[in-house]
Amino acid sequence: MKTLSNPKISIITIAFNAYSDGLEKTIESVVKQKNDSIEYIIIDGGSNDLSHDVYKKYHESFDYFISEKDEGISDAFNKGVKASNGDYIWFLNAGDYLNEYAVEHVKNFIEKHQQSIIYGDMFWVENGKKSLLCPSESYEDKIRYVMPFLHPSTIVKKTIFKDVGYFDTSLKRAMDYDLLVRAYLSQHRAIKIDFPLAFMTAGGVHDSDYLKTLKEVMCVSTRNGANRYIALLALIYTYLNKKSEFFVFIKKRLRGRK
Repeated sequence: MKTLSNPKISIITIAFNAYSDGLEKTIESVVKQKNDSIEYIIIDGGSNDLSHDVYKKYHESFDYFISEKDEGISDAFNKGVKASNGDYIWFLNAGDYLNEYAVEHVKNFIEKHQQSIIYGDMFWVENGKKSLLCPSESYEDKIRYVMPFLHPSTIVKKTIFKDVGYFDTSLKRAMDYDLLVRAYLSQHRAIKIDFPLAFMTAGGVHDSDYLKTLKEVMCVSTRNGANRYIALLALIYTYLNKKSEFFVFIKKRLRGRK
């Protein structure tokens, strides 16, 4: 495998009226990494809250910034990818924040292991308490049915988008799961880094929204060739086991813009 020395990592933050969701903490966590390998991209959906005060404070740290109305999360993700120049893409949404030295760990890891997808552990923060979530190193038996990785601690090679296309804008909730399934089916593989890369803060989720997300996930799973019966059982288990990595993925997706 060809080595990649000094890989460039494009960190993309999408946000919409996210001031109260911890936007500044997210941006600050990237700025504090102090790593020349970072390209930082902000895709704002036309916020009309105090977000722009935060943007003005940190504007010199942005390599690309745009604030305009978009068509939702998938569209915002796609704008960020198309604006990026990095070798790898790391999505860090408003409200999530990086662990100290996370970029340095990832950069060093990429130089040794250049799989298309890199994922790590993550801290889940709720009511002031931290819980360490550790996705399994064995993901291939899960990915056809549920999201096996944690969104803020997952980094993907930019060439994936060339191979399988961008995020599906018809999807409102499970677009990143869909992308990863398509990447997996196109022989892109993942490897785990033994380091907690990020923090994700909790937010409230209504059961009706949660079930809508599960329905979309099942649609993605089956349209990519998964057995419908097994997919249904997997989602029932997910619904009952609300401490799973996939439940955390759904809670984050439902918090903020939809």
